[in-house]
Parts: sequence; structure tokens; C-alpha cells
Amino acid sequence: MRKEEQQKQISNSALKWSALSALIASLCCIGPLVLVLFGIGGASTALAIGYRKPYFLLFGLAVLIIGLVFIYRKSCSTTKLSRKQQVFIFGGSFLVAALLYYFLTYVGVPAVTPLVYQSSSASNILASFSNNRPNKATLKIEGMSCASCAVSAQYSLKSLPGVADAYIGLTKNLDGEGWIVYEPDQVTKEQIIKAIEPYKATFTSDSVYTQ
Repeated sequence: MRKEEQQKQISNSALKWSALSALIASLCCIGPLVLVLFGIGGASTALAIGYRKPYFLLFGLAVLIIGLVFIYRKSCSTTKLSRKQQVFIFGGSFLVAALLYYFLTYVGVPAVTPLVYQSSSASNILASFSNNRPNKATLKIEGMSCASCAVSAQYSLKSLPGVADAYIGLTKNLDGEGWIVYEPDQVTKEQIIKAIEPYKATFTSDSVYTQ
């Protein structure tokens, strides 16, 4: 086999390991959606799995390192790569894995999540409560660094009885924040906070809602 073909095989193998590691690291976001599609779990399951995101990241990184070490040892016995080629192939593998992980976690999954949960907000919030005027509260959620977890938290809140609408997003400090419109007689603050567990949510404001 020619040297050029061997180098191409090494590059392709490195790309495959990069894709595999990115997929494993993203399982904290992709996995819950697959479970929901098969009728197993829901938004609360997604939050519980997403909370363990660091473990998935470490496992994905470990898989990439093991794969690149395997490729490097194999290449030493078959193809002599220059220092520049090694930096390009192995350094590029980490870059590809990071970009693919970012796309899956912060672009792909948040775009697909609303379609999976199939939840819609009330078009007329005040009309949802015939007797009482609802409250609108703002929330802060600590440690929520994943966009898909923010979407899952939003739909977890919307699934509560007495909740007309809710929104959860990420701040620049990678914490969650948002708001919820709810009927205090139908759902308590404790139930709202519990719906976002294992993340820690706190109310920053709470007042009567007016359109």
C-alpha cells in the first residue's frame, strides 16, 4: 500500500474516532430524546440524565484519546508520519470532535426537542384561568449549562397542571433563567421547583400576571 493511501486511512480513522467521541459526549442530550420517542420517560428523565453531563464528556474524551493512541501506535509500525502531519491529524481530531459535539448539543438537539415533546403553550394565557388571575414568576436555575436541558426544563414546567406557559433559557454565565405563568391555587412553588430537579431553581420574582 502506498504511503499516501496509508495516511488517508489514518486520517479517516481519526475522523471516525472523533465522531464517535462526540456522539458519546452528546448522549446526555440525545439519549433522553430517544427514550421519549419510544415512550420511556419524559422531560424529567432528560433533566436527570443531562445533570450528569460531565461524566458523558469525560467518557467521550477518554474514547477519543484511546482511539488516537491506538491509531498512533499502528501508524508507527506502518507509516512514518512527520511531526507536522501528526499535529494536523491528531490535533484536528480534537477540533472536529469539539465542533461536532457543539453542533449536536447546542444546535441539533434544541431544534428537535420541541418536536419530540409535542407541547404547545396557551395562545391566550388569561383565558386559561376562568376564575382567578394567574401569577408570573421569574426563575434562576443554577448549573444548567446545556441548551437541551433548558428546553427540557421548559417542557417539564409546561406539563404541570395549572401552568399556562413557561420559558427557560441560558445566560452568558451558563445558568438557566426564565419565567412561568401559573395558577397558585393549582400548583405550588415547591412543585415548580421539584419539576426542574436535580437542578436547583429559585424564584427571583413573583407577581400577578397582566397582559
